[in-house]
Formats: sequence, C-alpha cells, structure tokens
Amino acid sequence: MMGMGINLFLLLAGIIITQLKDEKRLTVDNAQQGMMVGTIIKQPKAGDKTIKTVLEIEAINKNGNWISTSGNMVLYFRKDSVNPPILALGDRLIFDVDVQTPLAAKNPHEFDYKNYLAYHLITKQAFLRAGEWQKISNDIPTTNISLWASEIQQKVVNIFRQAHLSPDNFSIISALTVGYKDLLSAETRQSFSQTGAMHVLAVSGLHVGIIYLVLNYLLSFFFKKKRRWIKTVLILIVLWAYALITGFSPSVLRASVMFSFIVIGQYMNRPKNIYNTIAASAFLLLLFNPYNLIEIGFWLSYLAVLGIIFLHPKIYGLLYFGKSFLGKLADKIWSLIAVSIAAQLTTLPITLYFFHQFPNYFILTNLFVIPLVSIIVYVAMFLLMVSPIPVIFDFVAMILNHILSFMLGGIRWIQALPFAFNQEIFISKYQMGLLYLIILSFILILLWRKSIPVFGFLVFLLIFLGTMIQNEFSTQKQRRIIVYAINRETAYNFIDGKDNLFFSSLSGNEKKLNYHVKNNWLALGLNNEKLLDIRKMDDSHFFRNYLVIQNPHFFMKHNFIGFYDKKIVVFNQDYKIDKRTITDKKLKVNYVLLSENAKVDIQAILRLFDFKKIIIDASNSRYKIAKWKEACLSAGINFYITPEQGAYDEILTRIIHKNH
Repeated sequence: MMGMGINLFLLLAGIIITQLKDEKRLTVDNAQQGMMVGTIIKQPKAGDKTIKTVLEIEAINKNGNWISTSGNMVLYFRKDSVNPPILALGDRLIFDVDVQTPLAAKNPHEFDYKNYLAYHLITKQAFLRAGEWQKISNDIPTTNISLWASEIQQKVVNIFRQAHLSPDNFSIISALTVGYKDLLSAETRQSFSQTGAMHVLAVSGLHVGIIYLVLNYLLSFFFKKKRRWIKTVLILIVLWAYALITGFSPSVLRASVMFSFIVIGQYMNRPKNIYNTIAASAFLLLLFNPYNLIEIGFWLSYLAVLGIIFLHPKIYGLLYFGKSFLGKLADKIWSLIAVSIAAQLTTLPITLYFFHQFPNYFILTNLFVIPLVSIIVYVAMFLLMVSPIPVIFDFVAMILNHILSFMLGGIRWIQALPFAFNQEIFISKYQMGLLYLIILSFILILLWRKSIPVFGFLVFLLIFLGTMIQNEFSTQKQRRIIVYAINRETAYNFIDGKDNLFFSSLSGNEKKLNYHVKNNWLALGLNNEKLLDIRKMDDSHFFRNYLVIQNPHFFMKHNFIGFYDKKIVVFNQDYKIDKRTITDKKLKVNYVLLSENAKVDIQAILRLFDFKKIIIDASNSRYKIAKWKEACLSAGINFYITPEQGAYDEILTRIIHKNH
C-alpha cells in the first residue's frame, strides 16, 4: 500500500513539475505584441543568410506600458553585407517586430522543428532586419545560470582560439572538451558519425571520469581522515563547475550525479549500488526538467551506460588471454572491444530508428579513438592551466594540434574504407521495439542458458523478419503521387513500387532535399531516386530526361503529365494559356497544379479544362495563393494548398487529405 502511495505521489509530482515548466513558455498572441526587451542567452550562430540566437524576454511594451514577462524565443537576424550584425552572449536588445509561431512539419516524416522547440520551452520566433532592433545598456545583473555557463564556455573556447589550431581541430577540441559544437563543419560531423565516433564529441561520462581520476590523484594528499571532507568538497565543486561549463547536457549531468554519489559514498564509507546511482541520477534529471524524457541524448546516454555496466563483464568474461605481457595487452584490447559491443547493443535500435545508419567498423574506431581522447583531454586541461605562460602555451598547443590532426586523419581513413557504414536504414517504432526484445532475449540466453529465452529469441526474430518481408511487399505494390510543401520551391513525386521519379527546383540543394524529402523516401523503402530538374524539361533535354525516367506508366509532354490513370497539367512561369486554344470542348484532367506564381486566372483554367482538383504548391507567393483561394471559393472549386495544409499525398487506390 505504501509503495502505491509513493508511486502516486511521484506521478502527481511529475505532473506538477511539468506544468510549472510549461508556465515558463513565452505566450504572446497578436493582440499582445509590441516592443520587447530581452537578453541573448545562447551564443549567436551564423548561417548563410541569417544569424540565429535565443533571447530571454524580460518585458513587453503595450500601449506605452511595460509589462513584465518571461520566456525564451528564437531570433533570426538577417545579414547585411555592408554592416553585418555584431552580437554576443549577454547583449541586451530592444526590438519591435511581428512575433511568429514556428511552423509545424508539413511533409511526411519531416523533422518537426516546432515540436523540437516546444520541448525546449520555446514557442515563438521572429526575423529581424537592420533598423528593427538595437542594443541597450546592460546594467542589470543576470541571474540566468545558463547565461553564466555559456559565458564561461566561451572564455574556454577563446583560449583554444588563441592556440592557433587548424579550423577542424579547433572545432573538435571545443566540442570534445566543453560541448561547444557550433563550429563543427558538416564534413567533420559526417566523418565522426559514419565511423561511430560521434559519441566522443558529446561531452559525457568518459570526460567526467577523466576529470574525476585526475582530481582524485592530485588531491590524494587530502586523503587523511580529518581532511577527507576537503577533498570531497573540492571534487564535487569541480565536477559541477565542469557540468555548468558544458551547458548541463544530459550525459554530463548523468555522469556528474553518478560520480557525486560515488564521492559522497567514499567519504561516508558506504557501499554503493551502481544501478541505484543510475536511477537516482535519472530521477534528479527528470525532477530538474521532465522534458529530458523525450530527449534522444538522454536515452542514448542511459542506455549506453546500462549496457556497459551490465553487459561488459559478461562479454569480457567470454575470453581469457593469460598473464603474459602479450596476454595482458590483448586483455586490455578485448576489454575495450567488450565496452564498445556492450554500448552498441543497447543503443543500436534507437540509433537505427532516429539516425538511419550504422558504422560497420565501430570497434576499430573505438580502439583508435578512445585512448586518443583520453590523451587529448589531459593535454587540453594542461593547455588551459598554462594559458598565462605564452612559451609553454604555444608548445603545448602545437602538440595538441598534432594529436588532433592524427585522430581526425585516422577517422577519415576508417570512413574511406570499403563498406565503412550502412546508411538509409529505416525501421518503424514497432520494429525498434522488436529489436530490443531480440537483444534482451539474447542477453537472457547468455545468462540463463535455458530454452525459454531461446524460444523467445527465435519468435521475436521471426516476427521482425516477417515485418521486413511485409514492408518489402508493400513497397513493391505502392503507387503514389506527392506534391511537397517546401517554401519557395516546387517538388512533386511519382512513386511506382521502388521506382522514384522526383521533379523539383531543388537541383544542387542537398540540404533542403535531405530535410524535407529524404526521410519520406526511407520510410517508403526508396533509395534510388531519379532526380529531374523542372527547369530542364524542354525539348532540348528530352533525350536525357527520357533515359532517366524509363517508366512505362509515366508520360510527360511539355506541361502535361500522365501517371497510370491520372492526368495532371502543370501551370508554372513558363506555361501560359493561349486564348486561341480555348474551345467549347474541355480537356479532361484529374489535377491542375499551380506553381511558380503562374500567370493564369482560375476562370481561364475553368474554360479550358475539366478537372477534379486544383493543387497550389509552396513555390507561389502569399498574394497569389490568397487570390487563387478566393477565386476557388467563389467558383465552388475543390482545391488543396500545400503551404497551409501540408504535402498532398495520394495513394492511387485512395486519397489522403491530411496535414503531416
């Protein structure tokens, strides 16, 4: 009965804490908008056209009255080639602009940025041009711990900047030591990700453990009975100061809490249960922020550490190499391999589900990287300590630069090996659950060596294989037409089994393609897309396009498309209605697609075509969309607007009309 009461209390406490967190969101509607004042609490990050940061709002001016408020919002500052904005952490700004709600995902399986921000208690954003904002004096001392942490983090990053490391090495050491990843290039991220080394760039228990070992050794002179408390306090202060500098990431918080329990337990001479320590750290993190529960990093961190603690001894115990020098060396290598396998087993399903790739040489990568990371952290710590002494600082910086270059070179060598990684892997939530049941059954087989877990393993494996066969069968039979909702772009898809014809204005824009479209292709089992540029659909490119398309069920001539029994006419900037072609006999089509602000009015379309629906895509201006929408409503025409309703996705046996 008491246990039920405790569980009920914890459930209610969780609900209350979540509600209190939700109250910290900035809630501003159109009627409340006015001049705002706030402080930059996240290091500004420069993009191609904008500079992005997060502002903590202090007050809103409405009708001449300042109203105190709280909450964070994302700000985008448009770059000016003449006078680019100069922004820094802690800058206090005043601005007056329309505040917007971030847009939800509008394409199937697209990353939902609106939900992502909401989980981080951000529900508003704004775009600012030069002249719409200005800095004001910041004479109010801040109480924002995150801002203090970011400022300290930037001071450490600036010390590394003074070391004159190569750009890649500077970005790696900033990420590896204090968790500042904004400087990492896409190429570097890809190299670490595809080789299975991305975890070293996420400051984690490995880094906290190194700091703990160094402190424990350096402060060993305090180990006398009467002065042990000094050592304990100093270690705790440094561990949590490091957690503060790294921005309180879940992995560092988890490690800091765990090592805090270990340090306190040692001081009190109390036996420690590592699983209780892990559970306590998770409880404290969720108490601090319940939304950690939906953070991928939170799950990966805890699954990895549980895998290492529970599985490592079992895997490590499978082999014995003797007590000779070579035997001991082999034993150390095998122990490191066992750690890698243990962590990979418990994180594999969730990694495949979210990241769609698997590094085949993760064991080789970890054997190479983990010892180097330990050395790099030690050297980086020493570099920070000698930063006031230029001669020593420059010498240590040179050594650090060579070690980082060696590590990055090794990672890129592994990345370049044949079959280094599998990518474009898609599994459903159901399949992710089945993979965990398969792994759990396998672990139980190793532990119990009885028939029940073997039976469970085979059953779950057969079900998983059955789902893969079913997915393959469904993929072969699928027939779809998709018109995507991509801002200022035209993109439409014709899918015939595994044949994937994609017409778009995205030629050369890999970033947009990956963000808006690629995940949907993975979910539909497609990996050999045929990309066609809508700007090159004229007669001069006919032969090339014919060779690319090669589908007997697809026909295209000028702006007319046939796909199975569906007929579509596309109006864009190149296609205009010739009034001389208008006759009493209308041309029958299923859909009229309006894109690129086509110079056509709805009445002209009605006179020329007999159609079922007009589809208006996201390449059109708001003015054009509003004008066409009004005309369709007046004429009683069935229409679909992708920027408002999301991608238009039709299965050729039934039609889906819904937001994605």
